[in-house]
Amino acid sequence: MSAETKRETIQDAKRRHNVAYRYSLILGMPDELAGNLRDQYTQRLDDLLTTCDKCIHNWHLGRKPYLKDVAG
Repeated sequence: MSAETKRETIQDAKRRHNVAYRYSLILGMPDELAGNLRDQYTQRLDDLLTTCDKCIHNWHLGRKPYLKDVAG
């Protein structure tokens, strides 16, 4: 893998991680607004966090900064 491909892959992973955190705001939305998207989000996240050790690690590493960002 070239250095450029590796850099792009890492950037893509960071982008997906940020999307997952930002999308978690759906958990606080009323049912009539969230619809089935909340169920889809939680199911996918549960799948990843129960089958992928690296996903669990990354999720917990980014949790504190994300919570600080949401609170601020």
